[in-house]
Amino acid sequence: MRTVKLLIPYDVEGWAWWHKAQAVKRLAHPPVAVDVVRFGQPLDHRDFDYVLPFGHYMLSGLAAVPPEKILLGSSSNLPEYLDKTAEALRTGKCRALFANSLMGYEALKPAGRVFLCQNGVDADLFHPVGQPPAELTCCWVGNPNSEGLKGFDLIEEACRKTGAVLRHVACDATKGDETGIISQSDIRDRVYRQAHAYICASANEATPNPALEALACGLPVITTAVGNMPEIIEDGVNGFFVDRSVDSIAKAIERLRRADWSAMSRAARASIENGWTWEHKVRNYENMAFELAGEDGLLP
Repeated sequence: MRTVKLLIPYDVEGWAWWHKAQAVKRLAHPPVAVDVVRFGQPLDHRDFDYVLPFGHYMLSGLAAVPPEKILLGSSSNLPEYLDKTAEALRTGKCRALFANSLMGYEALKPAGRVFLCQNGVDADLFHPVGQPPAELTCCWVGNPNSEGLKGFDLIEEACRKTGAVLRHVACDATKGDETGIISQSDIRDRVYRQAHAYICASANEATPNPALEALACGLPVITTAVGNMPEIIEDGVNGFFVDRSVDSIAKAIERLRRADWSAMSRAARASIENGWTWEHKVRNYENMAFELAGEDGLLP
């Protein structure tokens, strides 16, 4: 069978989209072949059947790529972001769309050809080890300045109110400073493996990737109902849903304090093993590529 060749541009090496591109490249099965390139670097689209930018802003740098070769991703559920992504399909700037949460997929479906390609997690890298600290500890990882309104101030105050320790890593590489990017193994060892729970207080997400990483490390997740959290979190089993307020987060921390943490930890890990590893999720990219290649007459 003919090979279907995909090219994925990423923004910042070591950042979320780079890790996602590398996972798809590493795990895609023949006859799908994947290569990656830093956005802004020269590329020859003639070597590839499809180019997969993860965000609509990348379209401005792909003007030389025929629209019928572009499969445009949506990595945010912000209404204005979804509108721009849908508009790109409606106006013929791309061949199809793919969303990394069911919520985003449902919002984009009216625009036309849309696929569900959720993010996964490297469950070999992120896995539980040892015992958590003696003192109740919560954690958070991310860019506090991102457009999703992360709510780190709410998390800080809720932990202070309940007496929980808060371990966190804050990093912003969006303005060109990549010196503060921390490796995934360092985040795993310094944050997730030193905590009892992960907290997500975002106003908007498609995939809070650190939540998936924390679950893989056996941490229950306290989270707002953003992105794909409703797809994976079962309240009281592998985490707790909260409103975006200090009081609601604090109540969830107290629920965690009274809960059977070992049982919740096992459930957290199981939720990743049962369908949220990259080995599982890369299949969606392969299916998208095959389906479109068949429609476009690229396969026999």
